[in-house]
Amino acid sequence: MSCIENSFPTDISDLHLDLLDTVTVDIELSPYQTPPEIGSNRYLYVGSNGDFTISRTVLKVGSLTAIQDSTFEMIDSRIELTLVDTVLDIQPSFILSYFAMDSTIEFSESGTNFDNDDWLDEIVFDGQFTADSLSLDTSGIYTVEFPVDTSVVMEWADTSADPQLLVLEAPALNSEVLQFYSTENGSLEPALIISYSDSVTVTVTIDSMEVDTLILDTLELVLEMSSDVSIVEPPLFAGGGFDSTQIYFSNGAGMKALMNVDLDSLNVPEEAVILKAKLVLYSDSTNSNWEEDGTFNMKIATLEDSIANEDDFIWPAFISEDSLGTGTLKVSSLDSTDMLVHRIDRLIETIFLGVEDNLGFKLETSSAPSIFNIVAFHTSDNPDSALHPRLEIYYGVP
Repeated sequence: MSCIENSFPTDISDLHLDLLDTVTVDIELSPYQTPPEIGSNRYLYVGSNGDFTISRTVLKVGSLTAIQDSTFEMIDSRIELTLVDTVLDIQPSFILSYFAMDSTIEFSESGTNFDNDDWLDEIVFDGQFTADSLSLDTSGIYTVEFPVDTSVVMEWADTSADPQLLVLEAPALNSEVLQFYSTENGSLEPALIISYSDSVTVTVTIDSMEVDTLILDTLELVLEMSSDVSIVEPPLFAGGGFDSTQIYFSNGAGMKALMNVDLDSLNVPEEAVILKAKLVLYSDSTNSNWEEDGTFNMKIATLEDSIANEDDFIWPAFISEDSLGTGTLKVSSLDSTDMLVHRIDRLIETIFLGVEDNLGFKLETSSAPSIFNIVAFHTSDNPDSALHPRLEIYYGVP
């Protein structure tokens, strides 16, 4: 899709520059979709909300060197996940399965997603833990606690054992998504919690005789998970329900866009000074999925690589891996009037100065209140020209 908009000069007489006439520039916008990259998200998820399905979450057990000492006396152990939301229609049962991550398994928090997780379907689990209810502490925080036999933990801690992966399956819910804190949250992270005896030998005098006495104390050791990621299955462009004349942005759905601008058609003199460049986009709230209060931030960056096969980005494009390198970027926020303004002076100026080639730009979500937010933006196909995207370049010559 494409849109043709005017760029507008501004009053720059105070700078002793001569204004150039208004010019026209072509803007081509190509929406595309990649697997969501949410490994660094603060939350983990299981369940479904109608648009997104999260059937499982994968966690990797962290280092267990702290319990490899032969004198370590373990009493009991559990795996604990902390809920973000506490109001549930039902009390679900949870299943947490585990298996050893040998050299044939490629798991990474940043790279594992719904498009490459088929290997999980082939796994024969070594065992599983169950939790039939939620636990509530005195501060009002709900957790899911999975009792773990201490013999299993000791097997995991063996120096010859492979790292352990855990798979949390989605429980039976009524079209609901549960949120848990992830390893990126900074507190209340998923953890293996071990109760153990700490023994201290003290010498006491009884009837003028010194006697060694063993005192036992029970403590808890919290071993956080080393990494985790939820396998999010998003709505796809190819599945319908999206307008091919609009562009969409979402972290959870991996929705992005490419923008090509024919800057050569401006015929800007080499001696011109770029004073300001603004890319203006208008969102379509009726076609957006916005469930929570907060700010949507979009980033735009110059492409460092030319697009080898532009046919890959023809609607409804799905790219298994987004390998497009980006250079200088700018982050801007959607305001209360549903308008997003990117000040891209530096991005445009470096192209006009010949420092960078005009290979295009990539637009994607920088941050949003929820991974389930999908924000739609108008293109020049909208009958209302006031909502068309436009590139405004302000420049002059000495």
